[in-house]
Amino acid sequence: MFVAVITLPARLLGGCAIPSFDIPEILCWSPPTPSFMTEMVLELSLGLPQHFLYFFPDPHGQGSFLLISFVIINSQKDYTTTMSTKSIIESSFRKALYNFDLIEDGKIAIALSGGKDSLTLLYLLHAVSGRGFPKFDLHAFHVQGTFSCGPAITSNFLQKMCDDMGVPLTLIDSSLADISKLECYSCSRQRRTLLFKHAKELGYTKIAFGHHLDDSVQTLLMNLFHKGEFAANLPKIHMHDYGITIIRPLLLVKESLILSFAQDQGFFRMTCQCPVGQNSMRKKVKELVNQIEELFPHVRTNLSHAGQTYGSDKALKK
Repeated sequence: MFVAVITLPARLLGGCAIPSFDIPEILCWSPPTPSFMTEMVLELSLGLPQHFLYFFPDPHGQGSFLLISFVIINSQKDYTTTMSTKSIIESSFRKALYNFDLIEDGKIAIALSGGKDSLTLLYLLHAVSGRGFPKFDLHAFHVQGTFSCGPAITSNFLQKMCDDMGVPLTLIDSSLADISKLECYSCSRQRRTLLFKHAKELGYTKIAFGHHLDDSVQTLLMNLFHKGEFAANLPKIHMHDYGITIIRPLLLVKESLILSFAQDQGFFRMTCQCPVGQNSMRKKVKELVNQIEELFPHVRTNLSHAGQTYGSDKALKK
């Protein structure tokens, strides 16, 4: 095994950098900073199994790009098998941030339920901050009480995680909410209203949610079956009535990878405190996808791709 560092010219074509040679698999790209390039060289020199592709503007020509490819070459044909779960997730995470233009000024609120998805989101936003992207101004918000919608964990657990990362945490109480008509859709709207209100009060108008690839696939099928509408989760959507923009950086990451990552990091929790979530329509659709996957192994990836490529963007319009 050895490391190859290659610099070649490339040019943008249809929003993608087209190199003059074939890479076995492109897992991640983003405009790197000099310090991040140094970090990557150090990581690769240690022999860590990674495969990254980065490009940034060439100062000597308009529309031209310098292509920097760090490749660990070995005899295996499947390059992803040599990568850690964290590397694979971070690659897809960076790809979503860059391709969907999710980061602008870097001031981001995080909807932190305390489940594996939102904790992975927190971890990754902190991990990539200042590494290929601007330094982020992060602030986590957690809704407690009736509309918490997450594992039964204590606020002390979340506070310690945020403190360790240097990310401020705001706890929002919803204990006085009416639970007589509790169901997923109305609960979600109430929770988001609370998040939007408190985030805006602190000057944050962009909120990152932990929706992943499987969530998007389930949303696509539910919209199709219930409304005859082909619409998945959008990576970025402006909520006109609230003056808030929602972003979903995990939208290209499968839930199975997040589950594995959460178990490795020690923040996976099994107990969900939602009284109706265990019998929700979304959970039934999730089980349906599992059944379809037995006949069509790539159904998740294919539906996710179809949703992002051909799905309705009606939600973007006021």
